[in-house]
Amino acid sequence: MDLEPQEPGAASSQQDLHETGNEQIGWANIFYGMIIAPATTLNVLANPRLYKTDTRGVLGALITIFLCGLVGSTQCELDRGLPLFLAVLISLLGDLSNWLILAVMLLVIARCLKIESKFQTALIVTGWAYVPLIFKAPVVCYVLASRGSGQFLMTLLVLWFLILEIVAYDSLLKLGKVKTLGIVILLPPILFITCLFWFLLGAMGGPGQ
Repeated sequence: MDLEPQEPGAASSQQDLHETGNEQIGWANIFYGMIIAPATTLNVLANPRLYKTDTRGVLGALITIFLCGLVGSTQCELDRGLPLFLAVLISLLGDLSNWLILAVMLLVIARCLKIESKFQTALIVTGWAYVPLIFKAPVVCYVLASRGSGQFLMTLLVLWFLILEIVAYDSLLKLGKVKTLGIVILLPPILFITCLFWFLLGAMGGPGQ
């Protein structure tokens, strides 16, 4: 049987892809990618053959969350007049808890759709979607300096974050942005109502009692 000759360009691209998969991408490169090409960057982060889902990979996302917590403490301190340490702690714990909830929800949706995924991958893609919130501090300062007239900038920042989270979910689910948005909106209430139904049914002693 004759085998078709493989083009040198295809062989070199496959070799480069293999080498990229075995080499961890730098934090600064991912940050830059999230700014200029977020969809492509998140697709790379969601692919374990291109980005290692190890402790170092999760640590990169954790650094992003930590920076958001430090920046978010500015708003806590200015709005509530809290001490700096307490403001940083509250902001960091809030971001960490939200990050874990988003990652767990993504993993649950993936399992419900029978999509193979790792919890580390869910942590990485949802954590890197927090990049827009790093710019919260200058926006908050501008809003306060303009006495609320720049509030639309904060709204744009939140919308940017939400859009990136949808893109992060789709990078793992591969359903398309519209279907992913529908699932993210509809599935959590359905799961909550289902769990509440079985809880109430159990509390009443089960069927036939």
